[in-house]
Amino acid sequence: MLHKTMKFLERKPFLLTLLLALLWCGAGAFLHTLTSSDETRVCGISLEMLLENELLLPRLNGTPFVEYPPLFYHLEGAAFRLFGYGEKVTPVVPALISFLTVLLLYRLARKLDFSAMQASVAAFLLMSCGNFFANRAEVRVDGLLTLTVLIALSASVSMLHAETPRGKIVSGLGVCAGLAAGAYTKGLIGIALPLAVTGTVVFVGDVVRKKISWRDYAVLVAAAALASALYGFYFYLLYRRYGYDLFHEACIVNNFGRFTGSQGDHVSPFYGYIARLPELFPPYILFVLAGLFFQTKRLVRDGRDLSRDTLFLVVAVAVPFLVFSATASKRMVYLLPLAPPSALLAAQGLFSLIGCLPQRFRDAASARHAKRPGDALLLLLAATILANVVAGIAVGIQAKKSSVAALYEECRKLERDGFDIRFPGTPEERSAGAAYFYLHRRIPAVPMKECDPAAREVWIVRDKNLNVGQPFADHHRLLTTKEEKSAFLKRKKR
Repeated sequence: MLHKTMKFLERKPFLLTLLLALLWCGAGAFLHTLTSSDETRVCGISLEMLLENELLLPRLNGTPFVEYPPLFYHLEGAAFRLFGYGEKVTPVVPALISFLTVLLLYRLARKLDFSAMQASVAAFLLMSCGNFFANRAEVRVDGLLTLTVLIALSASVSMLHAETPRGKIVSGLGVCAGLAAGAYTKGLIGIALPLAVTGTVVFVGDVVRKKISWRDYAVLVAAAALASALYGFYFYLLYRRYGYDLFHEACIVNNFGRFTGSQGDHVSPFYGYIARLPELFPPYILFVLAGLFFQTKRLVRDGRDLSRDTLFLVVAVAVPFLVFSATASKRMVYLLPLAPPSALLAAQGLFSLIGCLPQRFRDAASARHAKRPGDALLLLLAATILANVVAGIAVGIQAKKSSVAALYEECRKLERDGFDIRFPGTPEERSAGAAYFYLHRRIPAVPMKECDPAAREVWIVRDKNLNVGQPFADHHRLLTTKEEKSAFLKRKKR
């Protein structure tokens, strides 16, 4: 029975991809533990928007937080409404997003004329890529941005392949949906990234072939204009309801500050990502570079007969990398949208390298595989499941060390004893988000000069060098006595 099942899956690579993706995402969601980092901030904002019945303006413990538009917060809030407010619900949305990303990658690979087996290999390379694997259930907006960019790119490929006006219009609507969703996830980068890729493919192809693709340009311009109008409507509502200052911060600072450095977070020079190139698609970066080499070589060889699909594979990795390098703010998680096109290029590089092997080695490998048709597939499946479980357990154990759930459980006990919970001064984003997520209400932040050490209050602080108070994960401490609070205030005045 097992042998027949393996032979069936071997003939149906998509079913194998689907099964692996389900196991991969399911293990990530089941074993995920919420950490005190960006995750608590995002979860706190999502729950606060839900419980405070606020659909337009994200808030962090009552303070407007417009670094990102609200689409991901709405999705996370919908999961809370359906399944409850516990930690186990938080990875449901990102795991589902990762699952859809893998399936859409498979579909895009088939559009680009990959064989079914090549498309499955691309999906497997994506799932086992270090960056994508680590973020498969992380509660961050970058996973959703990755999916929306992939939606826009996949629709763009359909548009480039379409031969009729109706086909191009339908594909253009898909491009528009991806662009708009990307903008509502992380701002203008969600529009700029897919447009830069598709626009470069069309422009370079036209220059080489000395032909202007008017319909393609018209569809792209229309899709971009409609997506921008939808995105602009969000800022119009912000302006009407909250005024110019908030509009300026949301629209100007957070859309353009990442490029100019005026936002100030994670600023790095242009070569920042180049210096960390091995981290782009670990551990398969050599396959990506091989794919880039072979596909570029093919483009040069084809000349005026170049294939748009081949050009797309190169541009989809090279252009976004240059766009992200041009931004002033740099973190490796920002490069997550490069993971799907890198997986496509890595698969092409892998098969190109195999094709470079001497014929006798390829014949020998084919002969051994023919004798045991299900063994390699079974080994791959078992290894993937085992790797997910082991890695998930390891990540879960590590994450528990930075979980602040115990901190807020202690806060509930102290509240029952008559203490008030406060933040002395402005809390860090992770602390403010965690407070709302675990306590389901806003915690007052008292200015430092108004803090009274003698009051019957419990202060939540995060200080790596503080030695007083009750310690908790991620350098958090609870200060309950007058002496502890006075020592903290004295330290802050230095």
